[in-house]
Amino acid sequence: MKRYFSILMLFVLAMSSCKKDEVASVSPEEYANLKEGFINPPDSTKPGIYWYFLSGHISKEGITKDLEAMHAVGIGEVFIGDIFYMPPSTNPHGLSYDTPMGNTPSLSEKWWDCMRHAISEGTRLGMNISFFNSPGWSQSGGPWVKEEQAMRYLTYSETVVSGDKNIEIALEKPRGFFQDVSVLGYPIHQKQTAKPKIKVINCKASALKNLLDQNKSTVTTFSNNGQEPLILEVSFDRPITARSLTVSPTKMHFTSHIEVQVFEDGKFKSVKKSLFDRAFSLPGRGPIPDADMIMALDNIEDQKFRIVMDKVAANFELTGIHISEDYKIEHGNEKWLNKMANKGVPGWDVFQWKTPEYSGQQDVLSTDEIINLTEHFDGKVLKWDNAPAGQWKILRIGMTPTGQTNRPATPDARGLEVDKLSKKALRSHFDAYMGKMIKSMTLDERKSLKRVIADSYETGPQNWTEDMKESFEETYGYDPTPWLATLTGNVVNSAEESDRFLWDLRRLIADKVADEYVGGLREICEDNGVSMWLENYGHFGFPSEFLKYGGRADEIGGEFWIHRQGPESKLAASASHIYGKNRVYAESYTSREVPFSVSPIRLKKSGDWSYTQGVNQGILHVYIHQPYEDKFPGMNAWFGTEFNRNNTWFAQSKEWITYQRRNYFLLQQGKHVADVCFYIGEESPKMRGWVDQNLSAGYEYDFINAEIITEQTKVENGRLVLQSGASYGALVLPPWNTMRPEVLRKLKDLVEQGAILIGMPPEKSPSLQNYPNCDIEVQQLVKELWGESLPNTKDFFHHKLGKGNVYANGNINEILNKHQVYEDLIFPDSLNVKWIHRKLKGADIYFITNQGDTQVTFDASFRIAGKGPELWSALDASSRRLPIYSNEGERTIVPLSFNVNESYFIVFRGQGDGVKKNLSVAQNFKVEKPLKQISGLWDIQFKNKWLETDFIIKEQPLFDWTTSSDEKIKYFSGTATYKTSFELNEVEVKESIALNFENIGTIATVKLNGKELGTLWTTPYRISIENTIVQGTNTLEIDATNNWMNQMLWQNKRPKAERDIWVLANTLEKMPNNGIMSSGIYGKVWISTKNNK
Repeated sequence: MKRYFSILMLFVLAMSSCKKDEVASVSPEEYANLKEGFINPPDSTKPGIYWYFLSGHISKEGITKDLEAMHAVGIGEVFIGDIFYMPPSTNPHGLSYDTPMGNTPSLSEKWWDCMRHAISEGTRLGMNISFFNSPGWSQSGGPWVKEEQAMRYLTYSETVVSGDKNIEIALEKPRGFFQDVSVLGYPIHQKQTAKPKIKVINCKASALKNLLDQNKSTVTTFSNNGQEPLILEVSFDRPITARSLTVSPTKMHFTSHIEVQVFEDGKFKSVKKSLFDRAFSLPGRGPIPDADMIMALDNIEDQKFRIVMDKVAANFELTGIHISEDYKIEHGNEKWLNKMANKGVPGWDVFQWKTPEYSGQQDVLSTDEIINLTEHFDGKVLKWDNAPAGQWKILRIGMTPTGQTNRPATPDARGLEVDKLSKKALRSHFDAYMGKMIKSMTLDERKSLKRVIADSYETGPQNWTEDMKESFEETYGYDPTPWLATLTGNVVNSAEESDRFLWDLRRLIADKVADEYVGGLREICEDNGVSMWLENYGHFGFPSEFLKYGGRADEIGGEFWIHRQGPESKLAASASHIYGKNRVYAESYTSREVPFSVSPIRLKKSGDWSYTQGVNQGILHVYIHQPYEDKFPGMNAWFGTEFNRNNTWFAQSKEWITYQRRNYFLLQQGKHVADVCFYIGEESPKMRGWVDQNLSAGYEYDFINAEIITEQTKVENGRLVLQSGASYGALVLPPWNTMRPEVLRKLKDLVEQGAILIGMPPEKSPSLQNYPNCDIEVQQLVKELWGESLPNTKDFFHHKLGKGNVYANGNINEILNKHQVYEDLIFPDSLNVKWIHRKLKGADIYFITNQGDTQVTFDASFRIAGKGPELWSALDASSRRLPIYSNEGERTIVPLSFNVNESYFIVFRGQGDGVKKNLSVAQNFKVEKPLKQISGLWDIQFKNKWLETDFIIKEQPLFDWTTSSDEKIKYFSGTATYKTSFELNEVEVKESIALNFENIGTIATVKLNGKELGTLWTTPYRISIENTIVQGTNTLEIDATNNWMNQMLWQNKRPKAERDIWVLANTLEKMPNNGIMSSGIYGKVWISTKNNK
């Protein structure tokens, strides 16, 4: 924060933005309970773990051993998923591995028996057992789902008839399985008569005429080199008024900007440019992933046009180019959800489009002209008496399955995805899978069965179901039937009204997915005595709104990967905070790293980061079930971290898991503190929200939606307060131009009560409901909220309304400061420090982590008055008062220091006076000094129990195993037991406090004089030895374990038949030898003592 030092004194006199606490602390009993829970976290903090059974490789013996191993290290719950391990031809990551099927086929009686065994064993061990709601991890389907219960979308066939007579005609059925919805007829106003010609300017093409035949089964292939734009020229035998461009792709993947140029004054000039994204045609991208791209053109009168496409691959293909005089709905396929965004995490505005402006819209199809002929159709033949004169287009519209299946599921367990808009269909799905399991066991037998899981949504959209028309009318008050003519891409009434209808449809789909699918599954789970756990977002094809979607579940989870910092955990945290769910779960430590190369020290940084996003309960990802006792390291996958009993360090991971549990415990106390809520708008689908990037890192925020604003928000003491208990100092609008009147009315009410609203006013409603009166009401409310003199797009704007204030174009931090909503935590801008704050009665808990690559020291300014700071470390459960700090007005300044990858809690409680000057970080963080170096020689015994390796080297100095000239040491993987002894005199014993190691690769359990002291898994490699050290001879024994990776690299040099190891996914084969990882204990080992300076 560049303003840090210049404005620090401002805070000395500042009032706190929160209601000021009386300086009181938690009671002694509450404090003792807090400390006890931190030192010895309750069982409720035990992390869960994803437990995948791959491709029928299952055994009861393996199930028992897996659960016992998990239980031993402190894991309290498993999420069982039956997963098909995709062969290379279907694996999107292109990895090369064999995919043998196991001997326990999915859904066989043997398989069901194994699942019941897992539940019974969970009951025996006191572990919770939870199941994905269907085979595969996404989403809800199986072979029991009938086509009429599946996800479906609208499609149609077209028939042209001449009127002025009775018509009796068979209407083409568009698909094999097809359920009629409506039959519509409308007059054809004009037929384009100008004849087009096409040529390629900068390459050759085969069958160029195919581009003009409007037949998607014919293809044109270009000889372009993939380096230059593809330039096509379309000319007509007479001038036309161009109103739309339609480009029809093949299934070839590409993303291109398409530019339309017209010929004027002897040269071509650009008139419009748009993105054409068809980067993928994989599952989840919509029922028509290779759908046409439609661009609206504003009545362009010309005879010659050019279409320029950049970034297309060599030998590019298209099936059609059509420049038309018809008004078409720009991005119509995207607006109908036939084609979804090709981004794993779409931006906040991907499904927001500004309606193109036309200089005039003559001969546009009107809803008054559209005739509902459904009652005249018997399912095969249309009988229409006295059809009006003229040419008529007949649309037979109905539903057909999207074709999405649950994935990745084995062929035996694969079937259609169930309708996400129908609770009735969902119940049938539940009964066929989870219900069958539940009913096959008594209540006592399934005592451990706790939850049903719906993972991240990856199965694409649908846009219709049986009661859609009735739901639509109930929600919006108008009949959607005539508007179904927009399926063809044609504008109805106007581009504005067509877009509004499609907005209403997408919003209804988003709401029904949340209510019928998530809310329905939660209700069905409750009926069956289990709860529902959900990841509240999806990748690529998510059709709902992430907040409402999550709010309907019992428990909400996000996810985080060890190689990227994505938004998913923040999305889960926001939904949990605003809907009143204290625990924020996360699929934790998933990855695409080299197999068996990751260990806890590599995971700590991302785990600590996740806590600052709001996560306070982890679900480790992933434990692959180990059914075999003769294959090592055994079953694995191309995804996730290898948490399993065959991984070298897994049995020593308990202290790392306990570290996480201590963090979970403190982060579950009290309420999350945030000062800003960002409104996400009602546009849908919505996978994430907009954030003002100018917001200081000293503020925390959540996303908020229309439902919570309109139904669960009030103002107290100038802050927005939700029914969940969350509160915010300001509400910020996204930079978008629409809002429904009911939301705007509520915002006006909140501002009048004293809220701070930041953002530009909307211009109109996005909905067709009550149009055009809805826009009139929006404009009136805007004048009341923002005043008669509305803000422009750049100048600072402020309007006072009632007790509240409305701002636009201002710096968000300055606005918050003006209203005494000061930063919660201030630290220098240059630091990569992340934090989160929990508040409980009489105490405040801050978790802070150094995410940078260097040690940092700084004065942290907390928005805390009159309380003293304590440092609580989850590494060793220690806590201590920090003696050096300063209470300055409503803030407390504390000198802090963090090593690389270090994190801890600062807990404020009780009365604290602090010091007024000479703040010294050295007194808060006294560095221990070396007392004695352990410089003797060591006996080192190398053991790998799986490979039955066992050898010893005696009287050796410490060294990195990978530096050895002996390959069996250089490439050893497993555990080496180090033994040595050292002498201490009486003075040294009194002064000794800790044993320290310079380097450990990768985890080590330390025993001193026969007593196990603990396991070192992250820096600093320090362990207390007080009360264990003795005068005279001390014996030291250390079990140091490295990763499997080194041994795998060595064995990959051999032919497969000669290898002693086996893994399912071996991506090491092409990895160079320099991937070897430093291992063992090496560098200095010393005893440290207190530094009293």
